[in-house]
Amino acid sequence: MSDTDRVAGIISERDVVRAVAREGHRALERKIADLMTRNVVFATPEDTVEQVMAMMTERHIRHLPVQDRGRLTGPRPNFWPL
Repeated sequence: MSDTDRVAGIISERDVVRAVAREGHRALERKIADLMTRNVVFATPEDTVEQVMAMMTERHIRHLPVQDRGRLTGPRPNFWPL
């Protein structure tokens, strides 16, 4: 999350594996901000399951955060800012 409560990026196992393939074990010492995907794709609560499945298939992504009016929605883990 950025200082303005916007999603700054997302990190996945694919991001980490790609970095390790490029840089070897040194990639594991890098900051998340250096490895994360910054162009995050979002679903909305109004999207259908079919629409979300199509987005995930077309973009080859396995994790799709849900955003409503610019804010993340859904269960809020303890580490997310309020």
